[in-house]
Amino acid sequence: MLSIFPFLFNFSFFGPTIIRLVAALIFVLGGYQKTFTRKTEWVAHFESAGIKSAGQIILIVGILELIAGGFLLVGFLTQAAALTLTVMSLAAIALKIKKPSALPNKVSFYLLLLAINLSLLLTGPGALAFDWPL
Repeated sequence: MLSIFPFLFNFSFFGPTIIRLVAALIFVLGGYQKTFTRKTEWVAHFESAGIKSAGQIILIVGILELIAGGFLLVGFLTQAAALTLTVMSLAAIALKIKKPSALPNKVSFYLLLLAINLSLLLTGPGALAFDWPL
């Protein structure tokens, strides 16, 4: 295979690590906002779209994002966390398409999160993780 920088392939094990840490940051911060700092704003988004039980849904989503994001951060049960976040990303895409006012970001943001989670599901955690292949 031709490559401009073939020596960088020696560091390919760090590729999933970078993706994992960025995804962890996004989900931990998002979960923290939904659970603690900006909960009322998120509930207002959901209620404006006509979604019932918005407070409970936001709390559950926020807690799941905090836990799964924390798991990604340390590389613990990475594939399980990525699978959970993949399902949540698919739900966010469906919700954004069906009720655009329910979520503040564009569909492309949720598609990117879906791609990141699918990548982690298929490649594993990379370096600097507690997960080890069986």
